[in-house]
Amino acid sequence: RGANLSRVARALKALLTDNPYGITRLGVFWDFGSLHQHPDPPNGDMRTKKQNALFKQGLGCLGRLYSHPYTRVLRLTSFPDGHKAEDQA
Repeated sequence: RGANLSRVARALKALLTDNPYGITRLGVFWDFGSLHQHPDPPNGDMRTKKQNALFKQGLGCLGRLYSHPYTRVLRLTSFPDGHKAEDQA
């Protein structure tokens, strides 16, 4: 538990440590955790209409956020040791 958060925390610490701009604070937007996801698609459990509307509204803002010149994007491209993709649904 918390493996992905630990990985991100290490990356954020590195950004604060190794930056030529004297940055001392960072804001974090975690898209997966900030936008409603489908709870359990294999079992037909999907977002509600309201959640879907909020999800689409949020998607409409992502381009602005991700394209900002001071935005740094971190991607988790693999699962931590001992975790399987099929267990993450």
